[in-house]
Amino acid sequence: MIRFSPVLMLACLTACSANSAPPAPAAPVPAELTAELSAPCPSLSQIWDPVVATLVRVSQVDARLYEECRLHHAGVVNAYVESRAEIIRHNGGRSPPSARADIIDPP
Repeated sequence: MIRFSPVLMLACLTACSANSAPPAPAAPVPAELTAELSAPCPSLSQIWDPVVATLVRVSQVDARLYEECRLHHAGVVNAYVESRAEIIRHNGGRSPPSARADIIDPP
């Protein structure tokens, strides 16, 4: 039969109660979006051609492209802002090196 020392037993029990996992490293915070990149899609230019057929043809194409641009742009900007805020929350006061604004990471 093996006898355990009370001191050894206390040392083992107290070691288990502490959090031994190292803290997560601070993630680099992406640069804030510039006003140019976060600006919505530009307004459509007016067409002054008096022919109704031209107006209808151009308007349909422009409206479809503009709506597609608007939806994609809003989605990308919102995702970027949300992920940046999540990284800042994750860091919880730790200050990692800021990401360079002139570098775009490939997908």
